[in-house]
Formats: sequence, C-alpha cells, structure tokens
Amino acid sequence: MLNVRSFLHVNITTGHVAPTLEMPAEVLADAAELLQRAFRTTTPVPFQFWAVDLELTAVERGHSFLATITVATADGIHVPVLTMGVGRDRVIGQTYWQRLHKPALLPLMTDRANAPDEPWLAVRLEPGILLLGLVGLALPCVEVALAHGFIKLLSDRQGDRAAA
Repeated sequence: MLNVRSFLHVNITTGHVAPTLEMPAEVLADAAELLQRAFRTTTPVPFQFWAVDLELTAVERGHSFLATITVATADGIHVPVLTMGVGRDRVIGQTYWQRLHKPALLPLMTDRANAPDEPWLAVRLEPGILLLGLVGLALPCVEVALAHGFIKLLSDRQGDRAAA
C-alpha cells in the first residue's frame, strides 16, 4: 500500500513552501475519480469548484503526474489557471519539475535544476488565475485534494492488482 501522509507543497510562482494537510476520505475519492477521468482522455474534463466551471487535463507517468486547470472566458476562450505536478519518483519527478519551469508568463521563484525531495506537489500559477478573483485564493485546496487523490488512485490500483 502506498502511504503518503503529506507532500511538500511548493508554489513555484511565489516561492511559498508548506507541508500539505490530510483531506477527508470523500474529498479524496472525488479527486481520484476526477484524475482517473482526466488520465483516460486528451480532452479537458469539466468540474466545479465554488460554483465556478473549470476543466482539468492531466497526464501520468509512473508515480507522478502533471495537470493543468483552465477556465473559460465569457467568449469561450479556455485560459490556463494553474499547472501542477506531483513527484513521487526521482527521475520522472525531476523531469516534471523541469517541465513546470519551462518558459512561463509569470516569473518563477524556484530553481529549475533542483527539485525538492519526493513526495512533492508543485504549482505554477498561470494568468487565468486573475479571472477567478477570490475563488483563486482557495485553489490550494484543489491542488492538495488532487495530490492526495492521486495517492488514493495509485493505492486502489495496487489493491486491485493484489486482489486479481
């Protein structure tokens, strides 16, 4: 069983670093289901947060993933709100850490060459964050839920393989 109780939560745009808190089981189940749907398709998966319609695209490799959350403007243009990654594997995690540091529209405060020790959750804010107003301040809850939901998803898969 995979046991991750906390991630190092790094906002690479602001430089803020803090450990994550545990999330309620029902939140983890919802986040795991959302991620599973996103991993199975290349089209954005819609979800709501505080009555705001958002979309998630995500890719996984090994025990790590990258995801982007977007919001649609009034004229239907999908604008990135944030890009995030979870690193639980040193090699893939380092690759994803570097991808998060590729040219960004907003300045970054962390070092592209030095990923933190695993497990980490890193977030790069995108210009669309400004469209969310106060809702944007609560997005770290979504980030943490997705990170811990990913661990639940991996654990569930491991359990399914063991039962087969």
